[in-house]
Amino acid sequence: EDITDNIIVNNSGGDAFSIDGQSPDIIARNIIVGSTNFDYARCNNSTWEKNIFSGDAHGKLLINGDNSSFSKNSILNATSNTLQLGIDGTDFQNPTNQDVFFTNNLFSGESSEYFLEIWGGYGPQTVIDYLTITENNFLTNSVRAMIADYGDVSIENNYWGTTNESEIQEMIYDWYDDSNLGFLDYDPWLTEPSTDAPISP
Repeated sequence: EDITDNIIVNNSGGDAFSIDGQSPDIIARNIIVGSTNFDYARCNNSTWEKNIFSGDAHGKLLINGDNSSFSKNSILNATSNTLQLGIDGTDFQNPTNQDVFFTNNLFSGESSEYFLEIWGGYGPQTVIDYLTITENNFLTNSVRAMIADYGDVSIENNYWGTTNESEIQEMIYDWYDDSNLGFLDYDPWLTEPSTDAPISP
């Protein structure tokens, strides 16, 4: 069953919203205030679109299925937790038909951890090649935006809140910082915010 057009606020005693295991096909236009936990959420042929997560969005979000997407969402006021993004490659029968899109999202706040960890996934390492991360806006006063857990990933054409390459490099943690990690290819980058992503509040 789809999860759409909800407002969830002031939940006490735990996460405001938690996805454990297989997610619905469509999660759209929800406003969630508080902690959102992706507890190994497996999104097969799923669409996450135009949601507002105000507070920490953390845990493992595994996406697969042709043209699955996490797009035009706002993750606001993240403080100390990291959203770990990967692909569940265990079900891949024909990887060339498994494109996954993580695009036009807004990350805003000042996190003591990284906003987004490219976590990789289960199954063949090559499945990470089908993950598209582009035209997202990372607006933060801190120097933490993205870390590569393993695998080389293209993260071209994202906006980092600056056009200074050395400042962008400081926001990214990859092989150049730790040889156990993968490469994050961030060049070219956007020189102004993506107009297709949500507007920063």
